[in-house]
Amino acid sequence: MKKPINPILKIFKHQSYSFQLSSKIPIFATVKLKFLSDMLKTFRFCKGIEIQFRQWSNKNYAVFRSLKKTIKICTLAIGYSIITLPEPVFAQVEPDSPKDTVYNLDCVIVSARRTPTVYSEAARVVEVINQDEIRACPAQNLNELLENALSVDVRQRGVHGVQADISIRGGTFDQVLILLNGIPVSDPQTGHHNLNLPVDLENITRIEILEGSGSRIFGPNAFSGAINIITKDQGKDFVRGGVSYGQYNLLNGNASVNYSLGKFSQLLSVGYKSSSGYTENTDFSSKNAYYQASLKTKKSEFDLQAGYLNKGFGANSFYSAKFPNQYEQFKTKFASLTYQTGKKLVFSAGTYFRRGHDRFELFREDNYKYTNGYFVTENGDTAQFVPGYYYGGHNYHRTDIKGAFSKLMYVTKIGKSEIGIDYRYEEILSNVLGNISYALPIHVKGEDRGYFYTGATRKQFNIFAEHSHYYKGFSFSGGMLMNYCNEFGAHNYFGAEAGYDIWKKIKIYGSVNQSLRFPTFTDLYYSGPSNFGNDELNPERALGIEAGLKQVWEHHSWNISYYHRNGKDVIDWVKKPSETKYTTTNYSETTSKGYELSYKRYFNNKYISSFTVNYSYSETSNDRNDSLISAYVLDYLKHKFVVSGNFKLTDKFKLNLNCNYQDRNGSFTGSDGLENDYLPFFLVGAKLIFTHKSCIFSVEATNILNKNYRDIGFVQMPGRWIVFGFYIDYQLHRKK
Repeated sequence: MKKPINPILKIFKHQSYSFQLSSKIPIFATVKLKFLSDMLKTFRFCKGIEIQFRQWSNKNYAVFRSLKKTIKICTLAIGYSIITLPEPVFAQVEPDSPKDTVYNLDCVIVSARRTPTVYSEAARVVEVINQDEIRACPAQNLNELLENALSVDVRQRGVHGVQADISIRGGTFDQVLILLNGIPVSDPQTGHHNLNLPVDLENITRIEILEGSGSRIFGPNAFSGAINIITKDQGKDFVRGGVSYGQYNLLNGNASVNYSLGKFSQLLSVGYKSSSGYTENTDFSSKNAYYQASLKTKKSEFDLQAGYLNKGFGANSFYSAKFPNQYEQFKTKFASLTYQTGKKLVFSAGTYFRRGHDRFELFREDNYKYTNGYFVTENGDTAQFVPGYYYGGHNYHRTDIKGAFSKLMYVTKIGKSEIGIDYRYEEILSNVLGNISYALPIHVKGEDRGYFYTGATRKQFNIFAEHSHYYKGFSFSGGMLMNYCNEFGAHNYFGAEAGYDIWKKIKIYGSVNQSLRFPTFTDLYYSGPSNFGNDELNPERALGIEAGLKQVWEHHSWNISYYHRNGKDVIDWVKKPSETKYTTTNYSETTSKGYELSYKRYFNNKYISSFTVNYSYSETSNDRNDSLISAYVLDYLKHKFVVSGNFKLTDKFKLNLNCNYQDRNGSFTGSDGLENDYLPFFLVGAKLIFTHKSCIFSVEATNILNKNYRDIGFVQMPGRWIVFGFYIDYQLHRKK
């Protein structure tokens, strides 16, 4: 009787060395490459890993180089990611001599939430920031980290995660969809709250940025792009904690533990941050907690996440230069549960809930005491908008989001097909926003004088379908989304992408996608001293076209792209030069266009680990030739140029340098009522890291050159800010 042939050897008998093990999320694989026979004996896979072997080294055991073939073992995870893309993977072999090298493997998988695909085959621009880049960057929070991303515009009103507006490719802050582990968390009250997330930067393992129209993939509100924050740490048990202290009494502390027991794993994280502020009324205090659990069985996986955030901050001139004593308190609760089962036929479903509490004080109560219906200072001054028009009290809002979805994906020889449905309910209770008046006011929990007098609700139902296919260097993905909203009726949106490998993994690609965004409750109903909403607004619509060239190789990647977005009924806050109030309006037509250049290189030497260069150019125009002043749409980031590098000073010392140049179109209204043009600025940041075993010491500085600059409006950003940190990252090595 013949001896059974090793299944790995069978692979080598075929021209194509690609196969799929399962559809689970990648965990690990180990390979020993001293000899081919040893490798075959010790090849060990856990379900779901993708590995791509290439030329390993200049040694005689470089069997794959001699074969001149590629073995690709890949899976198509659809759980957490916009794209399931591991950080750059390195293959390490035991060196025979100092000349042995470590090579980067370009094995990455892309998984658009609808149907996954291989990253190098994707016909879209997707930027990924991995955990090593997050830790190396001189950033204390998510907002500062995203400042360096390609075509991402982060306009901070408050530093260290206090408040920021985020946009992509010349869009506005309401046109970007934010997801946490694949669950949409964008706020329907206003995009100003979109980055109020209960997650510390230290627990983020990856950030995925989809640039361009994405409504067919994610539904309404992914108008100009989407950002997915992923916290799941796969296959690692750890205890982490850290504290940092810096100028202006900045104190930042966090602790987290990830522990698994068999097929059940869980992550718990808590954090605290505070500062006395870099100028008057810029102090802040924030605390958060986050929990994540995962249970895997032979055929299924359950994932649970929950979070809480409580943040209060002085908002000096945040929304109007006329009122420097603003203050805001924001609290949010969030939870989601998802389920996935199947391999070739994959079924997944989930549900989620988010509640946000917002209290906005135009006149900070720390400085004013409520007396007989008025807010009065110690010296007797009464809070008033103009003489005789007195401040009556704070704005209170409570926003609820409830959602559920289910989808079915089928993998065949002709590609991957998916169909699904999702439902979303949005509600706001407020004393300012809404079109429903309550007969009896609803008391605001935890507030002595707060009551809700009005509110609004919105229901959405989506049906989507998508198919993707890859064959001999050609990739294609197309689909559609049918949306019904009780407030705005039915809409159908279509899109497709295609790409082709023309030479040595250089891919030419193009895409055409439609997008949709519904007005926020603030767009529709807000009424204040400087702004006035419009309840007759139409949803925004757009057709986006994109084309480019890109290459994803073993040690480097680059991209050149051009985009053109033709928008209809785009919403903006505008006013005439002679007016003092902004109001919302629909532009009949807007055009946003631009191009992007990016290059990233990983090195294997004693001096430098990686080097990145990003440049983006954007331009937006509308169909109006009048002299209306735009608050957001025409205040786009025209030029953005970012250079960063990670350097190895010694085995234990590492240095990250980051340079960021920004030139913004548009103007802002000063406290004197006059318009001021935005000025370009150049920022330099650095972070020095010393690592000893599980301990990490750091010194980081932002705005090293102490530049005077503004991201938005009349808000003056801080100068040089130095922070010292100590961090422990202890990996728990337990027998499984």
